[in-house]
Amino acid sequence: LDGLALRASMLARCAEPDAYFKVVDLLFKQQHIWARSQDPVAALSRIAKLVGVKQSDFEACMANRALASQIVAMRQAGADKYAVNATPTLIINGETYRGDREFPVFDKFLKNKLGKN
Repeated sequence: LDGLALRASMLARCAEPDAYFKVVDLLFKQQHIWARSQDPVAALSRIAKLVGVKQSDFEACMANRALASQIVAMRQAGADKYAVNATPTLIINGETYRGDREFPVFDKFLKNKLGKN
């Protein structure tokens, strides 16, 4: 949703395919560190190293305009088609579910969607 989130998303996509979810997990677990850092790109670089991305590969990833454009296009498509403008936003069976809610609220929503009331 912003330039820093774009860079974090780029990092996840530049890691080895089998490390994608590990990177995403680390990004969320350490978000309070890298997102508030004086040098957030350096903080993202440290996360990259944790998952085996070499510094030169990290720098190439951050400079990859084609990847950045692809991610921005996906974000715009989500905004245009589903009115996604914040996280978390889930689209389930064509219905948009927005907001950071407690699990019981989300569980009730899912059970309703699945017809398991």
